[in-house]
Amino acid sequence: MVTDRRPPHLVDEAAGRPRRWGLGVPLAAENFGPASPGSFGALGGTACTVFSDPDREVTVALHFVGNTAPAQRLARDLAVTGAVYRDLGIG
Repeated sequence: MVTDRRPPHLVDEAAGRPRRWGLGVPLAAENFGPASPGSFGALGGTACTVFSDPDREVTVALHFVGNTAPAQRLARDLAVTGAVYRDLGIG
């Protein structure tokens, strides 16, 4: 599930660039703030983010009311996940 299944040159249409994917979930910390490179999870629409970071023993599920534009959503998600890691004293 968490092994990269995409050719490295294949462009993800939503991201507009190559991106690592397992079986149905994006891989790597780029999506989840300060998470380790072994993290994986899902970005569900514009209202929720769910991910696991096995290397740091962290799992996070976030759900917000309302939808936002993609840039605002990314900034919000990165701020919240960063705060989770800071609160736990890791990252």
